[in-house]
Amino acid sequence: MDKRHQVFVSSTYLDLQVERQKVMHALLELDYIPAGMELFPAADESQWTHIKRVIDSSDYYVVIIAARYGSVDPSGKSYTQMEYEYAVDKGIPTIGFIHADAGGLPDAKRDSEHEAQLGRFKGVVMNKLCKMWSSPDELAGVVSRSLIQLVSQKERPGWVRGTVLAGMEEEVAALRGKLRDAELRLGCIERDRVATEKIIQHFSVEAYSALHGAIRTRWSWGAVFSAFASGMWDGATTDQAVALLGNSMHSGVGPYPLPKNDVEHLIGHLRALGLVELVDSGKPIELRRWKLTELGKTVCTQEALRSASGTQ
Repeated sequence: MDKRHQVFVSSTYLDLQVERQKVMHALLELDYIPAGMELFPAADESQWTHIKRVIDSSDYYVVIIAARYGSVDPSGKSYTQMEYEYAVDKGIPTIGFIHADAGGLPDAKRDSEHEAQLGRFKGVVMNKLCKMWSSPDELAGVVSRSLIQLVSQKERPGWVRGTVLAGMEEEVAALRGKLRDAELRLGCIERDRVATEKIIQHFSVEAYSALHGAIRTRWSWGAVFSAFASGMWDGATTDQAVALLGNSMHSGVGPYPLPKNDVEHLIGHLRALGLVELVDSGKPIELRRWKLTELGKTVCTQEALRSASGTQ
């Protein structure tokens, strides 16, 4: 995506007009957007609020320092230093450019009144990324090379033309649709997982066989469901379900039937799990049929695979 980065250029103004022009021109040649508020005297709180807003919207911050500290606020701190500290505090990538021989500059470009403060400010800037310069042309070249390197190391949002974003609306809509589909699939996977966990739980059932008498055995809901599932894929009556379960359940001594009301109770539990559903509800009870839900078919397939692989 084609985007341009905004660079906030901070410095004193009267002594660095030529240098600023060179830097601004260099930034424009690199397709950066130069920004700076030192042209407007920061004389009140509202102006400072505006400066901070421009810094907030910038991707990178450049401070140029020669031999002047600049105008100060009522607390005695220069606005140039305030801007620098604000950018650092906001996490905006910053880079400083300090004159290599500020002591050799003419008196008109020097500031003896705030010399100590300027020295401390230079020390702060030099503790972070900082380059030296001696002439306006050299400064422009150093700024260009340094920013190219900084941008490659610390990518920032930048600015994109509104027409580019407008052309991406369909792509964004398609991605949102894919995200919704993925969320639905994850929801189905979680639903199936919960259902599968429930049917592997065990319970005890007591049945009666004419041959062996009362027998208590322990089954899992998965075993019960597997017995029903083979005949309920397309539908089965309760009587058919009784036969399916009776032929499938074993106590260790052979298959035996369960009472019809017990089978109905088991089917009701599978219905509560969302695995089977009642069809033909308008018919008499003995003619009503049960069939697998879509979830039931999924779990049935999973159970068959689990049995084929020998997994319990």
